[in-house]
Parts: sequence; structure tokens; C-alpha cells
Amino acid sequence: EDMERSIPGFNSRMDEVRAAVGRATLRRAGQALNRRRAIYNRLRNVATQAKSGMFQVQRIPDAVHANGQNLALRWTGEASIETVIRHFARLGIEARRYFGPPLHYIEAFAQDADLPVTEDLGERILCLPLYTSMTRHEVERVESAIETVALGLCEAAE
Repeated sequence: EDMERSIPGFNSRMDEVRAAVGRATLRRAGQALNRRRAIYNRLRNVATQAKSGMFQVQRIPDAVHANGQNLALRWTGEASIETVIRHFARLGIEARRYFGPPLHYIEAFAQDADLPVTEDLGERILCLPLYTSMTRHEVERVESAIETVALGLCEAAE
């Protein structure tokens, strides 16, 4: 009787090999998370201090310890987000849109909704590279690119 009410799904059990890898990885998880947080905080600080506040970072409440899943920045300048992404690309840094397009623009979820904040964020949020194994040189390249893009696009607008 229960079989007749079943719906298609996934068998999500973990096999032994993946379990062994996961167990070994968990032993280093704290150290990896601390490293990632350090890189995340370093890049956030550079973005916060970049020319004329061209980038904004998400406010993180004092009691929260962000894991640094991604480095999302809000572009505040006049240039389009595509222009900002192209400027990063010229410096060898892959930047990507994060909240674009907003869900209510996607056909499957389309709604006739007035969501100006969502739409603005969809046009202004981008993510920069952030991963635990970044070398010091790679972090410095992203830092430099943040400053260069902010300065270059700020001066272009003046």
C-alpha cells in the first residue's frame, strides 16, 4: 500500500568510500574554516576601504561568526555590474553575479511583483573568488583587483 503512494526520489545514502573521505576531512574542518574566515575577513576589509565606498559588504551581527561561504560585494557605483565584472576579468579575477536574475524574473517562478530592493540587489551584487586553499599571492591579487576596479571605475565616472 505504501509503495502505491511513493513518488520518484533519490537514494541519498552515502557509500563507504565517501564516508571515509568525509571522516578524514572532518578532522581538518576547524583548521580549514579558520583559514577561510581569515581570507574572508581580509578581503572584506579591503573591499570596505576601497575608493569612495564603491563596494559594500554584508553587515554581520557581532554574535555571528560567518563561515565565509562566499565573498559577496554590493557595487555602489554608476557602472553596470557587467562592466565591473569585465574590469575584474581584465585583471585576471573571475567575478560573478550572485542574485541575478531575481527569482521573480525566471519563467518558472514569474510573478507580477513590485520588488525594487530585490531588483536593485540583483543588479549590484557580485561574488569574488574565495576558497580555503588560496595562496597569499592569490589573496593579494584579489585585494589589488578590488582596489584597482573601485579606483578605475570611480575615476571614470568623474
